[in-house]
Amino acid sequence: MGSSAVDLGTLLEDPELLREDILHRVCASIQLTSTQRERAETAYRGVGRWLDAEGSPFAALGPTIYPQGSMALRTTNRPLAQDEHDLDIVVELDSDGRYGKSVDLLDDTRDWLLEHREYASKVDKEDRRCCVRLNYAGNFHLDIVPAFRDVSQAGTIWVPDRPSGGFERGNPKGYVAWFEEQCRIEVARVLLKSVESLPDYDAPEIELPLRRSAQLLKRWRDVVFQDCADAAPSSILLTTLAGNHYGNESSIGAAVSGILDRLLIQVKSNPGPLDVRNPIYSPERLSEPWIEDEGAYVLFVTKLRKFASQWESLATTSGLHNLSALLEDLFGEAATRSALTGHQEALVNAPRRRGELAFVPGAATVTSSGIGRRGTPGNTFFGG
Repeated sequence: MGSSAVDLGTLLEDPELLREDILHRVCASIQLTSTQRERAETAYRGVGRWLDAEGSPFAALGPTIYPQGSMALRTTNRPLAQDEHDLDIVVELDSDGRYGKSVDLLDDTRDWLLEHREYASKVDKEDRRCCVRLNYAGNFHLDIVPAFRDVSQAGTIWVPDRPSGGFERGNPKGYVAWFEEQCRIEVARVLLKSVESLPDYDAPEIELPLRRSAQLLKRWRDVVFQDCADAAPSSILLTTLAGNHYGNESSIGAAVSGILDRLLIQVKSNPGPLDVRNPIYSPERLSEPWIEDEGAYVLFVTKLRKFASQWESLATTSGLHNLSALLEDLFGEAATRSALTGHQEALVNAPRRRGELAFVPGAATVTSSGIGRRGTPGNTFFGG
């Protein structure tokens, strides 16, 4: 579509663009707000300063702090039933030989946080496997993972594992780099990358189809596994599957279609559960829960096939009332209502107030104003 913005008339007359707009708005409704992101960044930077402060057991270990997981990938979704969300950060340290047992590292991290007047009331007392949690009530949980740098391999860290008392290898920065590479597409090719009528769109690097697809897959998981959460696939598993099967499509609609089609082909060609590995560290099997419980895998495949069928229907469904029913089944009522409300306000209500919409005489069509067209009367619904 080039580098120019999509004008309102083009948008209103192209069903694919209209659906793409709605999908962007679904993503915008479930992702963290700019205020939430700023609060999270402020919080984890503050933790970093405290862990590096005078008297800290880690001050001499050169601590550096950075986000990992969905926060680093920019695919974080707010939970379905609550406002609080989980954020993961790594505190990367030099190793001086003091911590032979992971439990000592985790306990020292928690004890030092308890020394801080603000963090003391936020420290979660539960012994977690690889992190210490800070609870920011009504906002988020900050999971702090202290880890040692692996000097033999850039980017690799050793993460504590409380149950075993030892450490496991990880490379969160490498995973982020892999995902960013999978996301890569010439921005000029991205459908709806710039729309003059939609000032609330995110920056182009956030709009990339794979990133949006990962958001939608995770929200679909949250919705359809509500009654069987223990069987739900992890976020990193879904994100890896999306990255593995993304075919460089230029829109969210096409990207999700391609991912689902190629994933189902892989499922059909495998007699048992898929063997999905961490693309940065192949010994780590992300699909281990499916290997251990094949019933969870069968349930995933059943739900995935239904998802693919419903997604295919989106391409041929017109009218917001029909789209709404499909989208609610996939992504929940709140996200769908927010998306459709924003869609109608930006593309119909606001332009109508400015006199930019018109009926084409003799046709049931809403379009941009021009010769041979007359202004639209007040209305609160748009769709075929």
